[in-house]
Amino acid sequence: MNRLLALAIVAVVTFAVTFSVNYLTTSVRFNGSPDYRFETIEGKRIATDGKSIYIMEINRSLECPPIPYIRAINGWNLTLNESLWVSNVLKYFGGNIYAAGVDVVKIRNGKVVWVKDLVAKRVSYEGTRENPIPVYYEDILNVFDIESDGKYLYLNTRDGIVKTDEDLNVIWAVELLRIGDLNDDISVSDGIYATRWNSVIKLNKDGKLEWAISLKSDEKVKVKIPEEKRKAAEKEGEKVPEFYEVEKY
Repeated sequence: MNRLLALAIVAVVTFAVTFSVNYLTTSVRFNGSPDYRFETIEGKRIATDGKSIYIMEINRSLECPPIPYIRAINGWNLTLNESLWVSNVLKYFGGNIYAAGVDVVKIRNGKVVWVKDLVAKRVSYEGTRENPIPVYYEDILNVFDIESDGKYLYLNTRDGIVKTDEDLNVIWAVELLRIGDLNDDISVSDGIYATRWNSVIKLNKDGKLEWAISLKSDEKVKVKIPEEKRKAAEKEGEKVPEFYEVEKY
């Protein structure tokens, strides 16, 4: 009986933890008794200002191209132009909402303030080695994350990081050629932190590289090779070990 009671308690606790993780919870008390209400919110991206919640959704239809729209829970709805590619990012900073991808959109009080692109000016060469002819062109950058320090925006384009004011006027841009393409997210506090695979990079607020480290370990773990694979390999004349080792981290 005690064992059954213990299992029942574990089951109840497990359900409670799972429930609280997966749902937005509000609690209102009436006469000292808690009244819990639960709501599931879904969308492509989500942002909050601490009071309101903003959701980006993509209206997909066979009759028309995907149309992005943003709504404030219990507030306004804003449908964006179908030609805009902004599904990578939705962030709230200082009264403004920024939606970004190939395009960057600034929204305030449910209305579009501006639509802009981050453009890198590049050069390639035609002709011969003895007589190269420069060809100048513009490359629109794809934005994968935006963070703010309360005054400036920091945008991750995977190729590098761009610092701008709140109206996307560029202050500096750093292209991290030796490091390679960054992961999508960045973080800003006493500097700008970015990652690539298992490496962490820190820039200062002027875009200077402070350090880069690789999170490595010599520790390895054994992975068992399925018996059917080993037998199939042995039929082909190959000798396959029972285990192989991989890096733990």
